Amino acid sequence: MKNTDSLRREVGNRVRLVRGDRTQEEFAALIGVTRANLASVESGRSFPGPEFLVNIAHRCRVSLNWVLLGEDNTDRESQRPISLDDGFEDDDDLAILLSALWDMAREADDETRIWMKVQLKRAFPELADLADTKKQHSAAAEGA
Repeated sequence: MKNTDSLRREVGNRVRLVRGDRTQEEFAALIGVTRANLASVESGRSFPGPEFLVNIAHRCRVSLNWVLLGEDNTDRESQRPISLDDGFEDDDDLAILLSALWDMAREADDETRIWMKVQLKRAFPELADLADTKKQHSAAAEGA
């Protein structure tokens, strides 16, 4: 697995490719982040957070695997910008995003997995409570 600095730079380069000719301000507005956050990701100073990742994948129709891991399972047509009004067509879109996120977690090193957990808990605080509840139910089922 690549080191964290190298991974951040590579992710930043792919984000820059998706942005194309748009300004950072335009692209940041499209994916719902600040220009400063976008600049930090593009420069490799930081990893994109979960909201950033979901929005870039959804609004720009790029694969999370490609953005995060460089796996080329997208084509140029899928990288076209789309309207902010576009929504998920069906639950399959969400399932694909979640599957890609799970694949990334399984293939990541320990540091990246920890980062992913922190980012997910920040983006979805209710996940921590849900995870605790599931752990309690699993422990109770095993004890029964």
